[in-house]
This record gives sequence, structure tokens and C-alpha cells, in this order.
Amino acid sequence: MNPPSYPLRPVNGGPLHLARPKRGHWTWEPKVNGWRAWVNTQTGQMFNRKNEPLSIAAEFAPVLAKIKAARLPILWLDCEAFERRHPLGRGSLVLLDFAPGQPPVPRTMMRMHREIFLYQTLQGIAVPWRFLHEPPPADSLLSFAYTFADYGIPIPIHGDWDAEAGVYAGEDLDGIHTGWRKLQEVNQALGPDIDLFEGLVAKRLDSLYPLQLRSPDQEFPGWMKHRWRF
Repeated sequence: MNPPSYPLRPVNGGPLHLARPKRGHWTWEPKVNGWRAWVNTQTGQMFNRKNEPLSIAAEFAPVLAKIKAARLPILWLDCEAFERRHPLGRGSLVLLDFAPGQPPVPRTMMRMHREIFLYQTLQGIAVPWRFLHEPPPADSLLSFAYTFADYGIPIPIHGDWDAEAGVYAGEDLDGIHTGWRKLQEVNQALGPDIDLFEGLVAKRLDSLYPLQLRSPDQEFPGWMKHRWRF
């Protein structure tokens, strides 16, 4: 069975301090340094971002076996795979999103379904990863909050342009830059050669997921990445 789409590829938004304000409502996630992978929960197969079998799938055999044995009601997991780019979290998958085998839905609905998915469906399977306090464990399916709310950092949500006030309502640049600095501090604490995080990814809440993309190189304007190195 082929993946439902190519994984959504964020637009390159450049350095965060040069980024233009975004219209609409967005949330922000850490950008982890790994290999993008679709995982079929029924077969345990892994595919890369080109929807080809992932060449290093054997390195994830323990966590894939655990996912397959769980008989999850979700068909596809959109993950980042930790292997080879740095020595941390070897054989672990970080859950980014999931495809429930239904038509695309807005991310506002996905947030609700994700909470149910993470705290009920994945109980005993996914390991909650407190990424600001501990490195990722090996051979696990990892989950984390999709904002920084659980870590004492303000939730950065962008709002629509208020022409009268001349600002974006609800914009929280302080929260975004706080998260940006916190992730850099985690990298520094882990060592000079460890790039566990690469930056931040902004995702528009009313964007649909998953989408049928024309190619693995097509960029999706509803997601935007900001990295500290390009």
C-alpha cells in the first residue's frame, strides 16, 4: 500500500529575525534533525519523502514491530526518523502528524484528533518526550506537544491583520523567539557537534492535511520552516 501523499514540505521562510508576519492563525513546532518517513501501521513499512522504501528501515525494527503489534486505528504516521545524522535517539520516530485514512481535514480538527490520538490511542505505545529537559530515548515512538505550552513557554499564535491598529492581532513574537532560543540552548547543552534541532516550523491551522501533492519537491505554503543554518 502506497502512502496517501508525499509528506508536506514546508516553504523555506529564511532566518526567523527576518521573517515577515504571517496572516491567519499559526502554531509553531520544533524542527527536529532527522529523516522524513511515512510509516504504515498495519505492515510496519517505512517510506522516504519520495514515497520510496526507506533504505534504513531495518534500523527501526524494534519500534516498527511495536507499532504493527498495536493494531492502531490510524493507518499512516508522518514521522521524523532519528538515525545517522547525530548519535541521539537512534532507531526512534518522532510523530509529526497522522493520516486517518479519510479525506483531508483542517489542522484545527487534527489538533483535537491528535490530542485524543496521543493520550488515548497511543497510551503505552508512544513515549512523551520532554525535549527541553532530556534527549530522545532510543527505539521509541516519540510524541511531543505541538506548541511550547507544556514547557512553560507562551503559545505563539498569529492572528489576522488589524488595519486600524496596524498590527497582527494575537501575534506573540516574544513567545516565538523564546522557543527559538530554548531549542538552541538544548543543542548547546548536548554538545558542540549535536544538532538535535534545526529551527522552527510554522503551520497554518486552517490548512488541510494530508494533501495530494504533485511531487516530493512541491512546497506547501501552509507550512513554513525557519532554520538557523541554510
